[in-house]
Amino acid sequence: MKLPDILEKEPSLILQYFTTQTVGDLRPVSQILRNIISNYPWRSTICVSHYSNWLTCYPNAKTLYLRERNTLTSKSTNYANKPAPAVEKLISKGTMEYITHFPNLQILHSYHNCFIIEKELTNLKYLEHLKIFQCTSIINGIIPQLKQLKSLQLIDCGNMFTDNDVNGLINLNTFEIEGSGSFGDNSIINMTNLTKLNIGYSYAHITNAALAKLKKLQYLKVTSDDVTDDGLQHLKNINKLIISESNNITGQCFAYMPNLQKLNAICCNRLNNNIISQIHFNHLHTLDVSYCEQLTDEIFHQNNMPKLQTLNITGCTGMTNATFTNREFPELRKLYIAHCEQFTDIIFAKLNQLEILNMSSCVAITDAAVSNLTNLRKLYMADCNQISDNAFTNLRHLKCLSITSNKITNVIFQNGSLDNLEYISINSKNINIDLILKLPKLQKYEIW
Repeated sequence: MKLPDILEKEPSLILQYFTTQTVGDLRPVSQILRNIISNYPWRSTICVSHYSNWLTCYPNAKTLYLRERNTLTSKSTNYANKPAPAVEKLISKGTMEYITHFPNLQILHSYHNCFIIEKELTNLKYLEHLKIFQCTSIINGIIPQLKQLKSLQLIDCGNMFTDNDVNGLINLNTFEIEGSGSFGDNSIINMTNLTKLNIGYSYAHITNAALAKLKKLQYLKVTSDDVTDDGLQHLKNINKLIISESNNITGQCFAYMPNLQKLNAICCNRLNNNIISQIHFNHLHTLDVSYCEQLTDEIFHQNNMPKLQTLNITGCTGMTNATFTNREFPELRKLYIAHCEQFTDIIFAKLNQLEILNMSSCVAITDAAVSNLTNLRKLYMADCNQISDNAFTNLRHLKCLSITSNKITNVIFQNGSLDNLEYISINSKNINIDLILKLPKLQKYEIW
C-alpha cells in the first residue's frame, strides 16, 4: 500500500487519512502507520480519531486532538496504561476517564456532552485554561476547586451554571459565558484580575456595580440592558468593547476609554450623535455601528477617528455623502455600507486604498466609482443593478466577488480582469457557467 506523497511529507495528516478511507482490515494499516510515523517522534501535534494505540508513536506530543467520542476509554488499553507527561494541551470530544494520564495538562477543551469526572479533573494541578463547549453533564462543584485557573470558557452549556460554580476563581484573567449559566454580580465581583470578560448572549445579569470593580478589563463583550454608561465609564483600560441591542448606552462612556481600539455597538438605538462627535478616538482602528439608524455623519466630526481601518455602518440609513466628503480616512481599508441608499459615487473620491467593500443595496453607485478602486481584494454588491461589466476592468487584484446585477454578462470573464478570483457568488441568469469554471485560481463558487 502506497501513501499519497503529501502524507509522507506531513505525517500529522496520516491518521486523519486512514480514518476517512475505506481500507478493509485495519491491522496491516496500523503496522504501516507505525513504521512511517515512528520516524517522526519529534512532532508536537497529533490528531486521532478512534485508534488510541497509535498515540504511543508520538511520545513527545504536546498537543492532542481527540476527534471522536469514547477515544480514551477502558477499551484503549494500549494507551490507558501509558501516561503521556509531555501533553500540555488536550482538545477532546471523548470522555475523560483517563485524563490523569496527562499530569502536566495546562489547556483542556471539552466538547459536546463529555463526561467530566470530578476526581480526574481536580487532580490536574497545572490546568490553567478550561473550555467547556455544549457539555451538560459536568458535576456541580468541580470548577471552584480549580483555584489555579486563569481562563474559563463556558460556551452554549445552557442554564446549568450559577454563581456558585465559579466562586473563588480569583486568578482568572479570562471569563467567557456565552450562552451559558444564570450568573449575577456575585460571579465576577471578586475576579479583579480579569482582563477579558464575555457575557454576550447569555443568561447572565451583570450590573454596573460589578463591572466597576473590574479595573483591569481590556476586552468586554456584553448584551444586557443592565449595563449603562455609568458602569462602563470605570473601565479605563478597555481596548476592545462589544455591545449590542442596548437601550441604555448613549456613548458617553467612550470618553473614559482613552485606549479604545475596537468598538462594536450594534443595534444600540440610544447612541447619541452629539456625544460621540465630541470624543476624539485617538487609537480606534475598528468601528461597527451597524443598524444604529439614528446615527448620521455627525459622529465623524472634525476627523475624530484618524486611525480608522475598518468601518461598518451597514443599515445606518441616516448617513449621507457628507460622511466621506467632509473628512478623510487615510488608513481605511475595510468599508461596509450595505443598505445605505443615500450614498453615491462621490464617497469613493478619497478611498482608493480600500481592500474590502460591501456596498450591497447601494443602488445609486455606478461603474465609474467601482472601477477606480484598484486595490480591492473582496467586493460584495448584491442588488446593485447600476453595476455592469465595465466596473471590473481595473480590479485585477480581486480575490472574492459576490454580485447580483442584471447588467453583468460573460464579458467580465473573458478579458482577464478576474483571473485572480478565488471565490465567486453570482446570479447565473446571463452567465455562461463554463467561463466561471475556467478561472485559473478559482477555489470555491456559488452559482444561482
